[in-house]
Amino acid sequence: MAGEVGERWRWALAGLLALACLLLALTGVLVLRAAMAHYPYQDLVTRQLGWAAVGLVVASLVTLSSRRTLGLSAWPLALFAFLGLNLARVGFGSQGWLRPADVLCVLTIPAFARFAARRESPARNSSAWLAAFLVGVVGVRLGALAGPGALLVWFGVAFSALSLVRWSLTQRVVFSAAGVLGVLTLVALLRPYQVARLRYWLFPGDDPLGAGWRFLELRRLLAQGGLWGSSEPWPVRHGVTAFEAPYVFVGHQAGWLGLAGVVLLNVVVVAVATWVGLRALSTESRAIGRGVAAFWGVHLLLAAGGNLGLVPEVANTPPLLGYGGSAVVAALLSLGLLIHVLRSREETPVQSSDEHRSSLL
Repeated sequence: MAGEVGERWRWALAGLLALACLLLALTGVLVLRAAMAHYPYQDLVTRQLGWAAVGLVVASLVTLSSRRTLGLSAWPLALFAFLGLNLARVGFGSQGWLRPADVLCVLTIPAFARFAARRESPARNSSAWLAAFLVGVVGVRLGALAGPGALLVWFGVAFSALSLVRWSLTQRVVFSAAGVLGVLTLVALLRPYQVARLRYWLFPGDDPLGAGWRFLELRRLLAQGGLWGSSEPWPVRHGVTAFEAPYVFVGHQAGWLGLAGVVLLNVVVVAVATWVGLRALSTESRAIGRGVAAFWGVHLLLAAGGNLGLVPEVANTPPLLGYGGSAVVAALLSLGLLIHVLRSREETPVQSSDEHRSSLL
């Protein structure tokens, strides 16, 4: 009976996940249709749907693959993603629709999960130090190629997926110091326009007709939306296009209730992934859940928070809601990983807390 209930729970969560993502994708199509008023020479919707089709095929392959197949392909996929990031940057650096930083982050989640499952007590060997070094090196390379937003997503995914590893006290101290040093280095290397963006995020009124204009305009448009949406059309001008500020666009067109609904859809995905990260039986499955939760959670913080003025804006493509080819593939791939875990028969979502604790020993 318990297995039957567990099976129903898994299918219910998978269905809820699919529904939330479908609604997010439909909202994203509406946002892009509005953005085409500013870019009439580009069929953004068709291009986005084409990439979504590729993402669905990849996600289906991941969902239907066996645990053994996913485990054996984890490290080759991570290596392929890192090489692809560099090659795509060299060959397609001017194409805004091909920035595979998100694909790299998602494709490395199975590798992180594999490492966490095999190295739960790494204090007696050097593999943990090597893993931390590689995370730092890839993070620096990713930040240099794709910007601070991609770097934050990468570190969020890496630290969340590897949180199941029992690091030694020395390793924790060294990693914490390295993290602080990395943040200070990132701040020291900020370019002048990024420093100005930080300043006018805090004090947009200091330059209302210059650098602070975008922040003030986004706040005005969001306030204009009110509770139920504004009757005024979305302005067609550079700096406030729909796909550059999708959350503000939704708040302006559908009101604050519509905006809350879109944020809630993202929260549903994060919540299901977090639930998997806490309740799955195997260490590998929990690491996948935590990595996916961090991927969606950091994106939500950067995209929604940046649009709404809660955090400084960085280059960020919200999953399924913003415009970006490889970003759509990455979002659907992350969902494929989650559903892969949910359909696994070894997971028992209805186990008691005592049973769960004993399963970890």
